[in-house]
Amino acid sequence: MTTKYAVVAFAVFALAGCESPHETTASAPTETPIKITACQLISDRAAYNHKLVEVSGNVSVGFEDFTIYPNEGCAAKGMVWLDLGGSADPKTMYCCGDHSRDVPIMVEDIVTPLVDDAKTRRFIKIVQSGQNADGPSTLIGRFFSGKKLVQPWGTFWDGYGHLGCCSLLVIQQVLD
Repeated sequence: MTTKYAVVAFAVFALAGCESPHETTASAPTETPIKITACQLISDRAAYNHKLVEVSGNVSVGFEDFTIYPNEGCAAKGMVWLDLGGSADPKTMYCCGDHSRDVPIMVEDIVTPLVDDAKTRRFIKIVQSGQNADGPSTLIGRFFSGKKLVQPWGTFWDGYGHLGCCSLLVIQQVLD
């Protein structure tokens, strides 16, 4: 009978030390985002793949559009698709399939949380309103470069967003 209790006690102690790879603990170090502009992000997408970034640029919200793009004067062309971290659903209408969710977003086996603060809630309200909006923003999020495609007419990064148009930034917090 004591062997049975010893096995149960061992199992309890062994499982107590286990944690999900996506959970954070109080002792886990906090990651500091890399501060960049949308121009820098688009100019060197591979360098920021899977990184937590604080990026400033112009956000566009509308039908088949939820993107951040550089300010005028940037030599790099393109945009980055946006999505909300956590289980928040941006309700952005775009092709193809149902993009709604009620579970935390996981991209390439990485879960990105969403900070619940006044600026982030205001941003989400604007995004979910369905009205077109365009303006400067500073966002913290996890970046996913997507796949690099080299064609005779240019180089493109795709895999996320409308028709797989873009790289992806999963928003963790809105600063501006």
